[in-house]
Amino acid sequence: MRTAIVVAAFLPVVLLAGEPKVSAPISSEDVRQIRELVAAVTTDPITVISGVLASEHVPGSIPRKSFHVAADGTRMPSTSYERADLVWAMTSPKKGLPIQYQLQKSAQGWKIIRKQQMVD
Repeated sequence: MRTAIVVAAFLPVVLLAGEPKVSAPISSEDVRQIRELVAAVTTDPITVISGVLASEHVPGSIPRKSFHVAADGTRMPSTSYERADLVWAMTSPKKGLPIQYQLQKSAQGWKIIRKQQMVD
């Protein structure tokens, strides 16, 4: 009986171990498409999918409370907009530094528009 309880308790962890942490305001279908697109260019797993913040409102973006630092060092409240059509997907290679892929969604679907390696 104890074995069944232990297996049941850890089963969700095992099943979700390969899933990236998603903080972007996108659907599970978007996540699936992004994973397929990145998998076509690398075997490294995606660890994080995050939204891109913009200073101006874009249709579909979500307002987020934030701040910016003024020239005198004062923190000034502001609003940033997290875009649902523009995300970063970070991969975790077995060797070397993480690589980020910037993806943009259009009427035709998601497309990789930028690739950059994290710097040490």
